[in-house]
Amino acid sequence: KVNRTWLTFFRISIPLLCFVELFSFWNDFDTFYSNSELIKTDIVNASTDKNSLSLLDFYNFLKLKFNLSASYLLYVRSIILIYCISLILVILGFLTKMSTIFCIFFQLLITKSYPEIQSGYDYFTTLCFFYIFIFPTNLEFSIDKKFKTKKFYIFNEKQSLAIIKTHVCIMYFFAGFDKLLGYNWRNGESMWRVLTEYNVTNLFDFKKLYRTPFFFITGWLTIIFELLYPIFINLKFTRNFWLISIIIMHALIALFLGLTTFSLIMVILNLTAYYYPFLNISNEKK
Repeated sequence: KVNRTWLTFFRISIPLLCFVELFSFWNDFDTFYSNSELIKTDIVNASTDKNSLSLLDFYNFLKLKFNLSASYLLYVRSIILIYCISLILVILGFLTKMSTIFCIFFQLLITKSYPEIQSGYDYFTTLCFFYIFIFPTNLEFSIDKKFKTKKFYIFNEKQSLAIIKTHVCIMYFFAGFDKLLGYNWRNGESMWRVLTEYNVTNLFDFKKLYRTPFFFITGWLTIIFELLYPIFINLKFTRNFWLISIIIMHALIALFLGLTTFSLIMVILNLTAYYYPFLNISNEKK
């Protein structure tokens, strides 16, 4: 028996994280995404992926097909407003599937418009919205359930959980395997570079530890925890230890490297796959 809470947690946490990410650079949003004096939109658009739709491409399409007369800034802010409304609807579980499609479209539209500030977080967000769409995420704690909206999902609960578990396991295994192949991680050099060159918070000067085996040990610990993740996260007696260790690792990444949204989405994936499905199961059996 699996606790259905994981579906609700997944559906709500991803849009909430999108709000966090969106408002984290809200003060600079017009600088990056409007036709400001600092960064011209047509110049930015020249560096985008030509196979993907950008904000400027969509704006030109609307002007051509529907004679859109609104300014580019008003258009961009309208897109953000619709995106935020779609996120709220997904959180509430109202017209969940349709709202998720809107989230995917606008999230890609925004992120693809400025590839220079894209990160791994953006790719994971798109993937998570896709999972929200194909998984039965509106079965519990949703307006859809209250109004008995016609259910639409490709996979059932067990299949959905198996998919996200497999995805997370493959992701960590190959992350660890890739590090194992590189001698820079095995000898601690990569850990040294990460913690000394990209330590954005400067809470601690890791250069003081250059004469210690700290970087060698932490490099190998990272490899071990990622490479062996698929084994020990799926064993009942080691699951909690491995889960806590991985969450601590991502918390440290957020703290010292400043990759907050990336770390948060990785924590969400871990909790979705290996915490909430097993929550209170032991108590229910008793």
